[in-house]
Amino acid sequence: MLKKTVKILKNNGVIAFPTETVYGMGCILSRECVERLREIKGGREKPFAIFVKDVKDVKKYAKNISKSAWKVMEEFFPGPLTIILKGKKSLPPGVLSSGGKVGIRIPDHPLVLKILKEIDKPIIATSANKTGEPPPQRAEDVKVRVDEILKGEVKYSLPSTVIDFSSFPPVLLRKGPISFLSIERVIKRKVIFSESLVFNILFVCTGNTCRSPMAEGIAKRIFKGKRVDVKSCGTAAGYGNMASPEAIVVMKEHGIDISSHSSKPLTKELLGWADLVVVMERHHREYIQQRFPEHSIKVFMLSEFLKKGKIQDIPDPIGMGIGTYRKIYRRLEQCIKGLERWVEKRVRISVTS
Repeated sequence: MLKKTVKILKNNGVIAFPTETVYGMGCILSRECVERLREIKGGREKPFAIFVKDVKDVKKYAKNISKSAWKVMEEFFPGPLTIILKGKKSLPPGVLSSGGKVGIRIPDHPLVLKILKEIDKPIIATSANKTGEPPPQRAEDVKVRVDEILKGEVKYSLPSTVIDFSSFPPVLLRKGPISFLSIERVIKRKVIFSESLVFNILFVCTGNTCRSPMAEGIAKRIFKGKRVDVKSCGTAAGYGNMASPEAIVVMKEHGIDISSHSSKPLTKELLGWADLVVVMERHHREYIQQRFPEHSIKVFMLSEFLKKGKIQDIPDPIGMGIGTYRKIYRRLEQCIKGLERWVEKRVRISVTS
């Protein structure tokens, strides 16, 4: 099978193949193959990325590569990350963007890596679907006309993370399996969200009837009209419970209506949606770290966003009087204003005074 695939590629054919993200399709790097892929995609204008077999090959196609970009590639290649760099002029249009950039990736899939090693040339690659259609997850889902479809499994079922390192600070262009926080950890610098992306915040408490719906309501007011979305849930919550009467009253005192709140439990899907997971107590963080370790890097204590002061739990006010709820409101608001400043550095929003 490998010999047949290599022969097809060397004759400028197009193959569909599994990657660790979604099903892709590609052909050997050339002008002819760029046009072939555009035709199959149905008139795509965006440039295509290229797959290479080794990090050392990146410098053959990109220039002026920063130390931070090298660190990220060494950390996450091969893997579900496409990095945008300044491309060399020798690259064909359609791979080299009008702005002189190129997207490069080393997929973490043994079959694709074998093919790349065998042909010893980069592959122009894209998802195996028409523009505007969802990327396929299985060989039988590939509906575009290619010369060969290779069978295999995908892991993440969503496209790769795309980040632009052609200038500084780096810009996140597409969310994917690798969190922007994982990249920040490697480069020790902030990553900026592109203007097309929304920053998603998930507040977590226990029952999702007091602290987290209050935090959600406060944050929605603070971030109103900005590229930020907010949800809440609970580690021991059921579906459909309203916010506690005291929480509703205290929030109404500040002009925020949470009377229609309906509780929901913490799920893998909600964690996948979130760019940042903000918990009230240490045991909430430990719960997520133990059950969903792949999302651990996203989890922060709400009190961590205060400029000064010790990181502390925000206690559960359930069963306490209205005075306790008022204290909790003030604490939540103070912390969320600090959170606003943290998010603003990544989303480029104006901070309230």
